[in-house]
Amino acid sequence: MTIDIAAWDRRLARADTFSCGEASIDRWWREQAGQAERRGSVRLRLAVVDRRVAGFCALTVREVDPAAVGERWRGRPQHVPAVLVARLGVAASLHGLGIGRALIADALRRAGQASAEVGGELVVVDAKNPDVVDFYLRLGFHRSISAPQTLWRGLKPTHALVDAR
Repeated sequence: MTIDIAAWDRRLARADTFSCGEASIDRWWREQAGQAERRGSVRLRLAVVDRRVAGFCALTVREVDPAAVGERWRGRPQHVPAVLVARLGVAASLHGLGIGRALIADALRRAGQASAEVGGELVVVDAKNPDVVDFYLRLGFHRSISAPQTLWRGLKPTHALVDAR
């Protein structure tokens, strides 16, 4: 199976019956993803398998309270700039095949590139479901001190990107 990571493609997304099985993420995909991409409030990347949407990742920016992420950032007078994985979904029938890992690897690469140009120190995710927290922990993310379903990972120098293979 070949996983291609591609930019948002409205025609491909509209033609697809994507469902990850998590109601809030499926609803966001159907009702808001395209609008958010067009407004520029997120940037969407698609995982495509056999010309069908197998998954997606939505990235945006965020500031993080230094006290929430650990000792390294404590005592700072201001928030830590971050890239937020706003939504991540993988088709329910394709869970466990590396699609989420490939999307996160792409997100980390893109966040690292953006950080090199405009700054930023973290990638953050608010896990919508406690069952996916372990997925992010296996990819090198750490739990937030203040919110157990918020996870973060440093970007300097894009700390050993996840191997998408």
